[in-house]
Amino acid sequence: MPTSTWNWLAPQAGSAPKRSAHPGRVHVVQGWTTHQTQVLLLTDTEAAAWVTTTAARGPAPRPAPARTCRASGHLHTAQL
Repeated sequence: MPTSTWNWLAPQAGSAPKRSAHPGRVHVVQGWTTHQTQVLLLTDTEAAAWVTTTAARGPAPRPAPARTCRASGHLHTAQL
């Protein structure tokens, strides 16, 4: 992504990160922080097949809610 586009879309995140050579590796801005993550690169046919297969299995289980520990201030996932 050109630097001017990055600055227009996410000025709060600072300068644009270096482009990755890994296919599907992208940067996501959350608040004031940039996170590198991996995404699926699919053709329209592959995406349609994936959605159809996933929908047939039903909804995925919901993750446990995250809670902030009063003692440490850290974010933890509740164990159910």
